[in-house]
Amino acid sequence: MRLPLLLLLLGLPSCNVSPSGHSGELWQVLDDVPIPSSYRPIEGRLAESEALSVGRYRSAKILLRGKSSPESAMAYMAERLPEFGWAPGASTGTWQKSDVTLELSPTNDPGGLYGLSLGESLLRLEIRAAR
Repeated sequence: MRLPLLLLLLGLPSCNVSPSGHSGELWQVLDDVPIPSSYRPIEGRLAESEALSVGRYRSAKILLRGKSSPESAMAYMAERLPEFGWAPGASTGTWQKSDVTLELSPTNDPGGLYGLSLGESLLRLEIRAAR
C-alpha cells in the first residue's frame, strides 16, 4: 500500500510561487501561516519556493525578503502563529500543529548572496507533516 502512495508523491510536481500575489498551490499549503506584510518571495535563480499537498500530507518551503529585522519578523510570527493554531516547539524557531512542524529561519544575509538593502532581512519558512 505504501508503494503506490510513494509513486504518487514522486509523480506530483512541486510548484513555484507566484510573486505577484498570494495565490497558487504554495499559498494553499501555507494558508495557516501568517506572513509579515513587508515580506515577498525571492524571485529568479535564488528562489527556493515549492509546495506539495496530498491528502493530509503537506510540505512547503519558501524564502522571503522583507523590510524588517530578523528579530522583528520572529516577534511578528510569535505573536500571530498562535492565532492560527500553532504552538511553540521544542527549539527556537520551531512551531507545532498536530503532526505538522513549521520551522522559521531568519537572517540578515551576512554573505551578501541575496543583495539585501539596509534594513532588509530574509525569512525562510519550511513546513512538513509527519510521515
